[in-house]
Amino acid sequence: MLTAMEAVLLVVLGALVTAVGAIMVYAAVTTAPFVRTPRAVIRAALRLAGLAPGELLIDLGCGHGHVLVIAAREFGARAVGYEFAPHHAFVAWLAAALRGQGRATVRWGDLYAADISHADVIYIWLTPHALPRLIPKLMAETRPSTRVVAFSSPIPGWEPIRTELVCGGRYRVFLYSVPTR
Repeated sequence: MLTAMEAVLLVVLGALVTAVGAIMVYAAVTTAPFVRTPRAVIRAALRLAGLAPGELLIDLGCGHGHVLVIAAREFGARAVGYEFAPHHAFVAWLAAALRGQGRATVRWGDLYAADISHADVIYIWLTPHALPRLIPKLMAETRPSTRVVAFSSPIPGWEPIRTELVCGGRYRVFLYSVPTR
C-alpha cells in the first residue's frame, strides 16, 4: 500500500510526464520533430551564411545545441538558441555552458516569441508547415539583409541567394537575405 506522500509523488510525476509529452507533440506538429543535424551540414550551413567572429547567430529550435557550440567554437560567433521542449533545452543549455566558450546561450521558449531583432544570421530547420508562420516574424523583427540559413525545407515565396547540396547531395541548405520592406 502506498503512503500518502508516495501517492502524491506519483500523481506529480504522472502530471509532469504528461506535460512533457504534450509539449513534445506540440513542438513536433507545429515546428519540427527532434532529429540531430549532421555536424558536416551545420558547418556547411554556417560557412554558406558567411558567419564571422563576433556576429550573432540565432538558432530557432536549437535541439541539443550543436549549432550553437559549432558557431561559438569554430566561427567565433555569439550564439543564442531557442528551444521549446524542456528536456532538449536542458541538454542544449549544458552543451552551451560546457563547450560554448562563454559565447553560447540557450533560452527555453517558443521560437515565435524569440527576440531575433539583433541577429546577423538565423539558422532554422523547421517543417514546411512551420515556415509560413515564421515569415511575418522575420520580415517584422529583423534588419533587411539579415542572413537566414534554412536546412532541408525552403522558405515559401522567398528566393534563395544560394542553395548548396551537402554530404554528397543527401542534404540541401538554403541561404536567404531578409528582403527590404
